[in-house]
Amino acid sequence: MKKFAALMIALILALSCFAVAEEESYTIGIAQFAEHGSLDNCREGFLAGLAEEGIVEGENLTVEYQNAQADTSMATTIASNFVANGYDLICAIATPIAVLLGWCYGLLLNKVKGEEMMIATYVGFSSVAFMCIMWLV
Repeated sequence: MKKFAALMIALILALSCFAVAEEESYTIGIAQFAEHGSLDNCREGFLAGLAEEGIVEGENLTVEYQNAQADTSMATTIASNFVANGYDLICAIATPIAVLLGWCYGLLLNKVKGEEMMIATYVGFSSVAFMCIMWLV
């Protein structure tokens, strides 16, 4: 019986080496404060940079784009929804949207006080996002 179990484990391990890796797909949210040529260029450049790295909209990338039309109450709603939806990445274009997303993220961190493992997870994801932003700059 032990030999049979060892043989089955070895067979499973051998077959797992040949498993085909599935291509990752990403969902990102792009929040823009207003229509403006330079802000539109930021969005287009961001998507072009992702495409250069093989992350192409429609293939392995889903983009949720929302524009606040320079309305701060709409920007607050967009920021809250983006944080609640748990996108892989949120791109905030223009200072008001970035401030609101930071505020919503702070609220999220305050909700998990006392749960150190959860806070460590959020801080870890935040540091990775920060490093990605610094790499782009």
